Amino acid sequence: MFAIARKIYRRVSRFFLRRRLKNHGFTLLAPTCIAGVIYHELGEQFRSPTINLWMYDKDFLKFVHNLREYLSYELKFVQGIDKTPTAYCGDILIHFNHYATEEDARQKWEERKARVDYDNLFIIMADQPDGGGITHEDMLSLKEIPCRGKVILSVK
Repeated sequence: MFAIARKIYRRVSRFFLRRRLKNHGFTLLAPTCIAGVIYHELGEQFRSPTINLWMYDKDFLKFVHNLREYLSYELKFVQGIDKTPTAYCGDILIHFNHYATEEDARQKWEERKARVDYDNLFIIMADQPDGGGITHEDMLSLKEIPCRGKVILSVK
């Protein structure tokens, strides 16, 4: 009975979230899978190359500070780091943990980076203990990035 109630609640809340959404076609960048979850819940097209992957916090900060530059690089896949596809984008290591093959990861990366809307850009990240750690200064440096909004969840 509880499982049925939870499914109904989820569908209803998703319906109201989607109805209240006024900004469509936004790009949400995140160093973890959270952007994909948010896009899915809102019923929006994935307009971010950072869907279904993760990168270390410090690498993510470099990525968003120089977004256009990093999106111009070609992915260079490496073997033996993870069981899932892993690639360098410039000097940033990206773990495509929700993809079975390098071809799938590359195709989705290229497809979604072409959809990035630099004028409708949002950043979300969390200070993760295993993510290499970011400092207070790192968090403040996000002020320099021109975008519509930023959210950092932190214990600091």
